[in-house]
Amino acid sequence: MKCCLAVFILISSCVALGDACSCFPATDTEKYCATYNDFAILIQVKNGGQIVQNKRRYKIDLLNIYNITITNTNLQTNFIFTAVEGSLCGITLQNGKFYVLTGTIADGNGNQKILQTLSCDLRIQYDSEADVDFVAPTC
Repeated sequence: MKCCLAVFILISSCVALGDACSCFPATDTEKYCATYNDFAILIQVKNGGQIVQNKRRYKIDLLNIYNITITNTNLQTNFIFTAVEGSLCGITLQNGKFYVLTGTIADGNGNQKILQTLSCDLRIQYDSEADVDFVAPTC
């Protein structure tokens, strides 16, 4: 009886700790080349992220565009957005770090478009710009 109770508690705790967000295993090249991506960029994060309208918004410097599907003059490129919680596929970016990210372009306020990235998208972190060795793959 004690054994069954211990197994039940162990299984219950694993289920409670599980994330609702899950991604198919994929290589960096597969993530970069995914057909749902609208962009691939190199950024530097300029703040720790703020909650704005149920999304986490990071101020960024856009350093390089590897790929983008639309050229929209209303594209807001000084911020990147993600879900607030990891269970909603949100990510955490560190202030001052450099990242190669992929993601989608979503509707923002009014007629503005925003950059959005989630945990299933490509995310490669670098400590400094000199460390960035990313070469965009051929898809």
